[in-house]
Amino acid sequence: MEPLEYLPVLRRRWWIIVGLVVAAVAIVYAVTPGRLVDEYQATNVLLVEAVGDNSADANPQVVALWAKENEVLTRAAAEISSTMDPTRLDRDITARADRNVGTVAITATDINAERAALKANTVADATVAYLTEQETQRREAEQAELAADEADLRARISQLDATIGTFPPPPDVDTQTAERDALIRQLGTVLEAQDDTTATGVRYTTIDAPERGTKEQRFLGTRTRGQRMLVAAGVAAILGFGLALLLDRSDTRIRSRREAEEHFGLPVIAEVVKFPFWLRRARRRMVVDEQPDTAVSESYRTVRSALMLLDRAGARPPREPVEPGESGAGGAAEAAGPGSAGVDVQDWAEIIMIVSPDRGDGKTTTVGNVAAAFGESGRRVLMLNVDLQRRARRRGKHRRAPGITEYLASDGTIALDSLAFDTKVENVRAIGAGHAARPPGGQLEAQQRLLDEASRLADVVVVDTAPLLASSLNRELATMVDGVVVLCRIGKTTVAQAEKCAALLDQVGAPAVGVVLVGVAAPAGSAYFSYHSIRRERPSSPPRVVPAATAEAAAGPVADEAASAAPAVQVEHGTNGHAPTPEVVAAPGDESGPT
Repeated sequence: MEPLEYLPVLRRRWWIIVGLVVAAVAIVYAVTPGRLVDEYQATNVLLVEAVGDNSADANPQVVALWAKENEVLTRAAAEISSTMDPTRLDRDITARADRNVGTVAITATDINAERAALKANTVADATVAYLTEQETQRREAEQAELAADEADLRARISQLDATIGTFPPPPDVDTQTAERDALIRQLGTVLEAQDDTTATGVRYTTIDAPERGTKEQRFLGTRTRGQRMLVAAGVAAILGFGLALLLDRSDTRIRSRREAEEHFGLPVIAEVVKFPFWLRRARRRMVVDEQPDTAVSESYRTVRSALMLLDRAGARPPREPVEPGESGAGGAAEAAGPGSAGVDVQDWAEIIMIVSPDRGDGKTTTVGNVAAAFGESGRRVLMLNVDLQRRARRRGKHRRAPGITEYLASDGTIALDSLAFDTKVENVRAIGAGHAARPPGGQLEAQQRLLDEASRLADVVVVDTAPLLASSLNRELATMVDGVVVLCRIGKTTVAQAEKCAALLDQVGAPAVGVVLVGVAAPAGSAYFSYHSIRRERPSSPPRVVPAATAEAAAGPVADEAASAAPAVQVEHGTNGHAPTPEVVAAPGDESGPT
């Protein structure tokens, strides 16, 4: 990864790093004292070597184990001080054996240098004394056993000698002679064992007996609690960063423009920034109309501009002009709404289908705001809701009104224009999904008739659909529209979903236009829009009509000349410091009010 690619990872996974740092700092604060005192270490080194040929007993690892035994520590504690606790001495003593060299290092730790040396030397001496006692007792037991064996053998040999030396000799003299010889050999073995027991053993030699301990070298900057907390925070931050990278590598969600273009196989034509957290969900559907001076609204206008400027190779051919006043399914004059009489529809409308891999990607919100963006540009817009699976969840005054399902089931007997209703956005009309039983799929003629008739009712038709991977109706409609726009929600859409969508659109030959990224972090320029959007402008007051006679009386001859030329405008300054309110002076006999 490039160094700059780590910044998005930190922005997405910062909570992991912060959590580990806070936990590490809290643990260090809880388990360590405020300030560490100086500690000293002293090490007594013993050389363990065998005496004679019995080298198996000279094992330094065994000596190191005996140095931590309770019996040895109890003796050492009693020798050091009458109040010394063997358990505390056990915590202060460590024993390490080096079998290659044959040494045992007994190290003691204490806040006093002399006491550290005293502990190490005393424990070493107690260990040697204890092992020597054990060795002496073992030797004495072996010597006593060998002496008993020697006495028994000598008695048996003497008995056989007496029997063999009689005259006449006994009949089995040869057997008794052989037995005596065997006993003599056993006696020689016992005598040799007695000599070996005396000549063999283990010798312990003190190589280094310290007089005072040396100061323990601590890690730099860990003496105080604050320093240790700082070190712990640094280590936790490094571990957290590594964990964040690991989780990010294992995360298959799309998080960048480059990833979206790579896995969808389509260019990114626009980006929609995140909604502010304080904006209610109900107001997000038409944020372009309700809050036009925000970064979110401007991003939806960017989507509109991209759709207007893109040259689609699969555009529908122009249709014969529809004369004003035509009625029926394709009545353009009726579709245009009030004030549209006399407007000719020269071409087929541009039909845009907005799809997404999964639900919750912001598809319906995008449809409403893109339609509002087209509407504010002066185009007549018709929204079609063909998300038939969610028709039962619809709310509002049109939730029980007939819609797409009734049209598809009517076999052309219902005019589509009769199903459209006006929205609160100027130039935008909508047709809901309806509430009839959803007709079976595969009605290609009815679906084509739906789009053909919808194209006569407006300049732009925006189609809201179910998730592309969950509905077969979307795949059929995708081949009949002018352009398909795919939504990709940053941090939600996965690579697998994107690749499935790309394969499906390519399989049916849909005119895919591009990808719109939803939920993108607001750029730095969004501060410009937030500056304007937070202003609370005072609503303008209607102009007041001042009779001409009153104006003439107040202004004198100059007002007479002005009144004869044109209506006079007088400015009345307010007393609250706000903008003045204009006053329109009406000419005599003019009862029409302000213009």
